[in-house]
Amino acid sequence: MNHSLSFFNVETELAAAIKPIGGQRVTAVLGKKPGHKNADFFFPSESVISELKCLDDDKIVDERIIEKASQLYAAELLSGRAPVVAFGTVRMTTENFSDEYKQKIGNLYRVPIERLVRYANQQIEETGQALKITRPLGLFLLANNNHTALDPQHAWYIVNQILMQDKYQSINSAVVFSGNLAAVLPNSPNRVDYWIEVQRFGIPPIDSAFLDSLRQAWYARLAQIFGKPSVPIIVPADMPLLRDLESR
Repeated sequence: MNHSLSFFNVETELAAAIKPIGGQRVTAVLGKKPGHKNADFFFPSESVISELKCLDDDKIVDERIIEKASQLYAAELLSGRAPVVAFGTVRMTTENFSDEYKQKIGNLYRVPIERLVRYANQQIEETGQALKITRPLGLFLLANNNHTALDPQHAWYIVNQILMQDKYQSINSAVVFSGNLAAVLPNSPNRVDYWIEVQRFGIPPIDSAFLDSLRQAWYARLAQIFGKPSVPIIVPADMPLLRDLESR
């Protein structure tokens, strides 16, 4: 299949991508109205239950976040710690700002993402109970469809920080990846499709071989969507490149 449109439904395409590796929609097993909060996908041979969440809203145009970010920048400027002086409406990065400022800016985007993690954790837990799996493995998938304010490194950092907490015990591993909104490297026009794995401490991780097969299945599907192989960036293998990626 070769799509002429650049926009695609991530859930639909992911459902197609996982079929060759034994994945299926949970609704195919439990029905569309099972009486609980369903997760999206199930991999029976691995006992993996996965929930996909997509970042569809571009928070860079969210007036509430713009106002809060402007207040944080003004405070940094007044304290003399701002490395740049900007006037009017400009797009800024947190590079060279203080760690405290970076953390505060990151927290503006963390709240809605943690809400997604919390809901996914509940969906995975309830789906595991419905499937009567003794020890299910939960996989949280986060695809960026439209959030240009959130570069891949920031998205990875936020999800990693959320999962470092002693909470959300039904999630064993997570993957942050490009959906419709991919990334670019400096001075390159090529679309970069990143795949960033997040493992937890103190919780058994999902087998790396399974995650490899899932990633390969997704990249194969992207090649069908765009009619050519995409440029992959895989973390942790390509960790040094992560900071240079920008969501565009």
